[in-house]
Amino acid sequence: MRNPWIDALFDPVSIMMLVAAVLSGLLAAWWMFPIGMILWLVMVLVILRDPATRLNQSIQKQRDIAQRFLPAFKRIQRTQVNLYNTISGMDGGTKRVVKLIQREINQLVGEAYLLCRRMTPLENYRQVSESPQKLQAELQSLEVQSQNTSDALVRRELEDSARSLKARLAQQESASSLLNRFDALLAGLANELDTVLTEVMGLQAVCNGMARQHASQIIDRIQEERKQISNFENQQREEPSLPPPGTKS
Repeated sequence: MRNPWIDALFDPVSIMMLVAAVLSGLLAAWWMFPIGMILWLVMVLVILRDPATRLNQSIQKQRDIAQRFLPAFKRIQRTQVNLYNTISGMDGGTKRVVKLIQREINQLVGEAYLLCRRMTPLENYRQVSESPQKLQAELQSLEVQSQNTSDALVRRELEDSARSLKARLAQQESASSLLNRFDALLAGLANELDTVLTEVMGLQAVCNGMARQHASQIIDRIQEERKQISNFENQQREEPSLPPPGTKS
């Protein structure tokens, strides 16, 4: 990902301002060069602080998550961008109201991304682990061998191996269940944001008073989605049978 300062410095408008400053100093008067450089620096800072630029930078940073989560998360990102474009085309009164919605959604998307990153090692662990069917077959084989042996030492070793396999199976089942719940959480979040986008578009057709009231209700729902993300993350941390966060088996 490119540095945001690089993007701002090489923006066409920024380059034109820099060229104008240099030419003014060379062809007109020397004191116009430092003034031009100040104006150029102001232009760079304006580009850096532009909401569209900042949103684009935020999206570029949101990467390196498991392929499993990408379809739902990209859908969430598209809704975030569509919401920004919708708000940009609104008039002053309604725009001020819905900007509060945009701020909440930006925070929600950021939290969803961080949770995707946190869940990615668990998905990596699931992918490299042996299939439950293979482990189950191996477990059955160990149990049969344990029943058929008359050597107490061999039986104890076989039973230890069987217990270890049962623990691995339980761990895989917990990981699979948690990942499925996270898939459902992401899908629900994407659906909710699509609904929010439709409702925000409809706010343009109502008076400011009703828009403000409806926006408040939308914000409450978004905050509820953020609570669900927080609750899910807490549940993940409390799962006793899962590999620790950051595991990349």
